[in-house]
Amino acid sequence: MTQCPNRSAEAVAQGSIGATTFGRGSVAALGALTALGAFTSDIVVPGVADIGASFGASQQQSALIVTLYLVGYGPGQFLWGTLTDRFGRRPTLLCGLILFVLSSIGCALATSFGQLLALRCLQGVAVGCGPSIARAIVRDIGEGRRGASLMATMTAVLGVAPLFAPLLGAGLLVAFAWQAMFWFLALAGTAILLTAVVLLPETLAAPDTEALRPARLWRKVVFLGRQSEFRFGFAVVCIIYGGYAALLGLGALVGAQSYGIPGERFGVIFTIAASAFIAGALLARRLVNNGGILLATRLGGFAAGASGLALAAITFQEPEFWVLWAVVSAYVFSFGMLLPVATARALEPAGEFAGFASSLLGACMVLGGAAGSALAAQLFDGSHRALCTVMAAAALAVFAICVSSRRPTETAT
Repeated sequence: MTQCPNRSAEAVAQGSIGATTFGRGSVAALGALTALGAFTSDIVVPGVADIGASFGASQQQSALIVTLYLVGYGPGQFLWGTLTDRFGRRPTLLCGLILFVLSSIGCALATSFGQLLALRCLQGVAVGCGPSIARAIVRDIGEGRRGASLMATMTAVLGVAPLFAPLLGAGLLVAFAWQAMFWFLALAGTAILLTAVVLLPETLAAPDTEALRPARLWRKVVFLGRQSEFRFGFAVVCIIYGGYAALLGLGALVGAQSYGIPGERFGVIFTIAASAFIAGALLARRLVNNGGILLATRLGGFAAGASGLALAAITFQEPEFWVLWAVVSAYVFSFGMLLPVATARALEPAGEFAGFASSLLGACMVLGGAAGSALAAQLFDGSHRALCTVMAAAALAVFAICVSSRRPTETAT
């Protein structure tokens, strides 16, 4: 395994101690942090059309509710991940969660569409603290198979967000109004903040007092860019998330316009894809534990390739909705398989600057998602074609990357 320069013995020892003493409650808290960003994105999916309509926005403008959230979410992860190497995991995380709660309240109180979009972008910046710092903590306490296995567990928890968030969003939309979704996010953020205060210890051995210096940041970028494992993980997570973000942005609109499915019903239907994501993550965990990281990578790549071919096959057909959704769910299954494995492989060489590596990976992943969502929205013609085109291209690209991947160095601890 390639180590980063100047990784101290104290940092290695700290990671070993953390891996031994980190309890189940702390792991559950990490899962909640990882899921918060997806939950915040997915809970509004059933209400995208209704929110836009309430402000007189067009359908393409309504898709910006997802796109601008992702635009903030990407740089937000970079911001918090960089700060956490300088000031520590715990204090940086708490500050980010406080900002998330305040921005969620602001969204609920927005009086214009432009104001809502601005606050939604700020909400994305704030929530970026959750997954970026959670990934850094995982890298602090474990690496190799241990890190990949824990990452897969967290990804399975992440899958609960798209399983329940659209259902909850649809229920709040029917029972109250779209503002209720943002009030709920404020309450959820408060609960996670209190949980982090109680259950999450500091895992960074020693803050890097020079972490924010531009020259040092650039050296980290250069170092990571030279690592094949980081390049592999970077490419996979950015591309496959781009296809998933297209689904988040257009899924409800395709269901409504092409198949006459209202937003509240779409929330129920989305749970099928969310269940596929969880199944993919759990399978990845089993494959990593029993067969290694490369096996999980290859099988995830083949799953992505199969879904890509199926999506391409129905792009210019007129499939029934159950056919379309079965193929979409197959893509989401491969996403669940590959996300934890690719993330663990990308962070493997990061060592003591795991916060920066996690933030760089997360920021670029979400910007890739914003690009996928924006491209799908631009191509959208009221049918399923734009959605299938973007998802098929992403799946086939990921397949090509995975099947050509070289075997990583396996680490048992």
